[in-house]
Amino acid sequence: MIRETVYSGPTTTYLIELAPGVTLSVLEQNTARARMEDRWCGGETVEFGWRPEHCLVLA
Repeated sequence: MIRETVYSGPTTTYLIELAPGVTLSVLEQNTARARMEDRWCGGETVEFGWRPEHCLVLA
C-alpha cells in the first residue's frame, strides 16, 4: 500500500508498506508518468516489480 508520495520535480518517491512495520522507499523518474494525476496516492494498493539490473542495494 502506498503510504506517502513525495514529488521532487524530475522524480517521485513512494513509501510503500509491504507488511506492518516494513516500508520500502521507491524512486520513480517522472518521464513516463509526467502528469500529477497519473501518480499513485497514499492509501492506494499497488503491485510493483523491477528488473534486477535496475536495483541498487545499500547496506
